Amino acid sequence: MFMGRFSKYLALGLLLLVAMPLELYAQTVCNPVPIGNTNGVCQSTVKARCFNQCAINCRNDGQCIFGCMVGQDYSPDRCYTNCNGFAPTCLSSCLQTVDCIDGGCNDVTQALSIKSGTVVFNRATGVWQRAVVVTNTSCSNLGNVKILLDSMAAGWTLKNADGATNLGVGYKTIQYLKSLDSATLVFEFARTGTAPLAYTPRATGELFTP
Repeated sequence: MFMGRFSKYLALGLLLLVAMPLELYAQTVCNPVPIGNTNGVCQSTVKARCFNQCAINCRNDGQCIFGCMVGQDYSPDRCYTNCNGFAPTCLSSCLQTVDCIDGGCNDVTQALSIKSGTVVFNRATGVWQRAVVVTNTSCSNLGNVKILLDSMAAGWTLKNADGATNLGVGYKTIQYLKSLDSATLVFEFARTGTAPLAYTPRATGELFTP
């Protein structure tokens, strides 16, 4: 009789476990990674770090440093307007600062698992392809997720990019990636030369409330 009751309660417990909402279960296995940009407000330390890095690279070039200052407004349009008539170093340093702030404020690389497949040549299209599985391991829902390919090897070009940063770094976009969900992206590349494909993946994104 005891064994009968035990089996009954065990079966009931397993049934309740299976019926548990996925969202509740997800909260026990997801990674509580902090997101730098909350409600459109970025940490001031990011802007200060990006300006200092830019100014150091400028050395004693005053117009270059001016570009670093303008870049703190976090607007490419301001860069083109305020650096008009100045040396090219002004615009270059300004856009560099904007990209630095964007990367620092919206970086979600640590919130994702990015697993790349083998690079294969598609003879039908004449391009190289690589499938990349992106998983949101964080406890936050993310939107406008951009997978950027930094420091790409010479001779390789991303052909099907959804866009590029101010400094020309190409990326593919995932519009919405719920906590613990995965999405597969297919990157297409053109290749000249014999260098193997190499790059450093980076991701930016925003907190998303459905």
